[in-house]
Amino acid sequence: MSLKGDIDKDQSFDYKLIVIKALSYWYLFLIALMISGAYAWYSVRYTIPTYRVTARILLKDEYSSWGQEYFLSGLELVSARNRLVNEVGAIRSFPLMRKVIQELPEFKVSYYWVGDIKTTEFYKNSPLFVRWDTIVSPEVYGRTMYVKVLSAGKFSISPSKDNDGEAIEYNFEEPIDLNGNKVTIGLKERYTAKAFEDKLLAFKINNLDQMAIAFQGGLGINPEQKESSILVLSRSGTCIEKEMDFINKFIEVYITDGLEKNNLIATNVMSFVDDRINDLLDTLILAEGDLERFKSQSNLDRVDLQGEQLIPQIAKLEKERIDLEFNLNYFQQLIEYTKEGNDARGIVIPDFIDGSNVLFGMLQSLVELYGEKMQLKYDVTTTNDNWIRLNEKIRVAKDMLAVNLESMVERANANLALIKKEIQFIEFKLGHNPSVERNYLNIQREYKLNNDLYTYLLTKKAEASIAKGSKVSNVTVLDWATMYRVSYVGSNTGNIYVKSMLSSFVIVGLLVFLLEYFNERIRDENDIASCTNIPVLSLIGHNVADSDIVVIKKPKSLIAESFRSLRTSISYLVEGKEHFCIMISSSVSREGKTFCTINLASAFAILGKRTVILGADMRKPKIFQDFELANEVGMSNYLIGKAGLDEITQATHHDNIFLVSAGPVPPNPSELIGSHKMNELMKELKANFDIIIIDTPPLG
Repeated sequence: MSLKGDIDKDQSFDYKLIVIKALSYWYLFLIALMISGAYAWYSVRYTIPTYRVTARILLKDEYSSWGQEYFLSGLELVSARNRLVNEVGAIRSFPLMRKVIQELPEFKVSYYWVGDIKTTEFYKNSPLFVRWDTIVSPEVYGRTMYVKVLSAGKFSISPSKDNDGEAIEYNFEEPIDLNGNKVTIGLKERYTAKAFEDKLLAFKINNLDQMAIAFQGGLGINPEQKESSILVLSRSGTCIEKEMDFINKFIEVYITDGLEKNNLIATNVMSFVDDRINDLLDTLILAEGDLERFKSQSNLDRVDLQGEQLIPQIAKLEKERIDLEFNLNYFQQLIEYTKEGNDARGIVIPDFIDGSNVLFGMLQSLVELYGEKMQLKYDVTTTNDNWIRLNEKIRVAKDMLAVNLESMVERANANLALIKKEIQFIEFKLGHNPSVERNYLNIQREYKLNNDLYTYLLTKKAEASIAKGSKVSNVTVLDWATMYRVSYVGSNTGNIYVKSMLSSFVIVGLLVFLLEYFNERIRDENDIASCTNIPVLSLIGHNVADSDIVVIKKPKSLIAESFRSLRTSISYLVEGKEHFCIMISSSVSREGKTFCTINLASAFAILGKRTVILGADMRKPKIFQDFELANEVGMSNYLIGKAGLDEITQATHHDNIFLVSAGPVPPNPSELIGSHKMNELMKELKANFDIIIIDTPPLG
């Protein structure tokens, strides 16, 4: 455990060496470069260019009609505050996007020209047209159908691009069943079938809700400058005309929608007043008829109109009574709508009918909150924090409004009771007049009262019309989306090539780094030195010669020089000793253990050292074969006491090299090596030889 810890501490990671080794994989980098170049060329050749289309609009960031209400009565209806930050949020609302897509009929179906590699979208110039009355099954949405023109009157349709077995032939403009829907496909008159024969076309019926969501996310809205009220609307796509149509239609719908919202209050007031005028008109006509009949049937010169001076008084009181009943009816309806309603469509601002300014502000605030709710409805879920806070604000606003309205109802009822008492008193006075005079005064009073009230309501309706007609949009279009507002986005040829090649180099470099980092093979002395403290004495290369005795037969070879270097290193280790023993082993067989034993012995023998090789591999003895000697008597015979040292020692064909072979294979080699006879053998060898080299079996 401690040895391993010491080794780990001494390990070092040479990044420079990793880079040098990585260069040996140059062919991988070359292959990656070729592949990335081909991919980049393909992308540049077949990628459809993308363009960015922009438009500029100016939003009023303060009161949209500040000061107008001071010049014309009724303009207070349209002086709602219009903050830029709220408008930017409203622009992205789903209902607005859905309305824009609905007003673009070309967006209902997408048409394509299908090539072998690239598919191009038609826009307003498709040779095909697809019509239907009603979509019964929504499964048809988003499915691409492939059409092939066969002749002037026939075509085939298939749900797949390559599977001709599923194609079904139909006649043009003949209703067909498409996923449970009756659809008609035809060829536009200005196109000839011959021009598109055997060409593959395609179409896709779009789900307008999903398309609205897609365009909602793809619409860019950014202030032109910081703190500026000028917004830049942008869309990026492959079809310039399509993006231009969307942005321009979006601006149109946004302006129209804003005007409708701003005029909603005035419209509600006009509708409310119209209902009252219609109810009053019949009464006025009857009163006018009664007055005319009385005048024609009676001699007014003989009537003593002593109570005529009371008519203006009672008419004024009656007008006040009707005004109070009018307002009381309005308050009660508004209370009922506030409690049960869930939008601003039924809210009428009371300033047209002498409501208080406090109530006007509360209603205006509630209308704005309902507007925010409609904008947020399709963008968030009911568990969203903003949605919950907004509904809480609406609830509080409605509660406060209901309290104020109930207070106004009580005050109106009290005032109405007083007016009724005054009217009763004047009527009591009129009751003492003669019957003819009394009837005339009643008829005249009824007519004047209704006529004045009718004139009053017409005045209020005119005020509402003035307010509605004078309202202008909060949006000013500075630049429509035109060809002058189009810029090229991609693809950028240079960037594609650079990114593709850099990516390939990074990927291959990472792969090579990982291969080198996790490579546990020992390939040079640094790999050994980095994980052990045992010194490296020499490096021995692979032997390509026919003979294993390289040091003697090829003394000038690199391998021979390597063994001489090993001999020198060993001499330093033994510190000048004339007699010593060397044991050579390996982890597994066939790693060159016997080869090193033979040549290291040869290196010492050349120096005149009496060297003996002890073949201790008694399981698979083979070293005797390299010296062309026999293995009939050897180490195993000595260990069992059947032979002496002289009998098992064989002189080789080379000076100063002797061999003690393993001998016949015993059944128990481990026990024999561990016996006392092994110690006796080593003592005898040390007494007769300068250097002993033991060829052991592999450790594995």
